[in-house]
Amino acid sequence: MNALTEKEVLLLHEAVFMRSLHALKDSRTKKKTVNEINQWVKQPIVNDKLAGDKPFSFQTCCLVIGVNPVILQNNILQFINNI
Repeated sequence: MNALTEKEVLLLHEAVFMRSLHALKDSRTKKKTVNEINQWVKQPIVNDKLAGDKPFSFQTCCLVIGVNPVILQNNILQFINNI
């Protein structure tokens, strides 16, 4: 089996991130899913480094796609609290 290319890894992280955001915006999303996304986003942000042991953590997805995890975490958690 071939290893993923850097572009494919980026696309996977972007897909996980975007699906989660879209699910939060969709009023049909089940409460259980919203809670799971909430827990994913709430994971502590550590030193703005990739979390090697958690390749699809919220922090890692943010860093791989080039967005600030701390700012986004605060904004998303505020949004979730208003749902």
